[in-house]
Amino acid sequence: MRLQGWKKAAGYTALGLVAVTLLVAGYWYATRPVILFVGFPDMYRILLAEGSKNTGSRYDYWNSEKADDPKAGKLDLQRYKAIYVSGRRMEPLTAPLKAALLKAQEAGSTVIVLPPDAAGRLEVGNADFEGREKPVTEYWNYSGPENIARFLRFTAAVHAGKRMEVEPPVPTPEDGYYPPDSTEMFTTTDRYMDWYRRSGKWREGAPKAYLDFANGWKLGMTAGTDVLIRTFESRGFNVAATFGGEKTASYAREFQPDILISRKHGRWYAGPAGVEILEKPTKA
Repeated sequence: MRLQGWKKAAGYTALGLVAVTLLVAGYWYATRPVILFVGFPDMYRILLAEGSKNTGSRYDYWNSEKADDPKAGKLDLQRYKAIYVSGRRMEPLTAPLKAALLKAQEAGSTVIVLPPDAAGRLEVGNADFEGREKPVTEYWNYSGPENIARFLRFTAAVHAGKRMEVEPPVPTPEDGYYPPDSTEMFTTTDRYMDWYRRSGKWREGAPKAYLDFANGWKLGMTAGTDVLIRTFESRGFNVAATFGGEKTASYAREFQPDILISRKHGRWYAGPAGVEILEKPTKA
């Protein structure tokens, strides 16, 4: 009797384990991401992860190493509703990846190449940038945490059928001053200096330090710039950090720094002159 009871209990336990396994597998299948990013640089991971945390939108992310893995074999991407492909790569898509993307398109997936003009070169993509996918390029190009969060909501709502509010892209400036202690980016030196004085950070008569290439805020990567700004301020400097490229020289001349820290690769200023432009007279 005891043996029979033990066998019966063991049978119930086994059935219970099978039921739990099936439930877990079913939940995983029902909730797995249907949005995929392929081949984007790793720096986008931080921005996308932050946007996902703020919106609840889930996605899969394949960096170039995974996308181009020669050992990957045959790929099946048909379960994804929206597939974003980086068009910044110079080399062609690998044959398995290209075949999988084209097959996914045929099966009804939307393959969106960013920037759009790279779709012809890569020979994939079926996005309608004049219609349904029109906001995508603005979300992506304006960038910044808010635009990427809106971009993920848009993708989840339009392609994954999720109930999410779709908001328009928020324009961001191409050039300006980046202050770590303000949510506003300032596009003129006068506006930045007005804010800097009102913030209580300005020190009359103190030396001034100028940092370029503070573009990381558009990708959610500001830690390095923030540390530099605060370190110089802690050493008694008034500090300005700018992003963009077209106005770098004019910003520097207007701010009139005592020290300029350039973090760009190659030539400091891609204009008719390099640092020599700083030697030109500036209006008082």
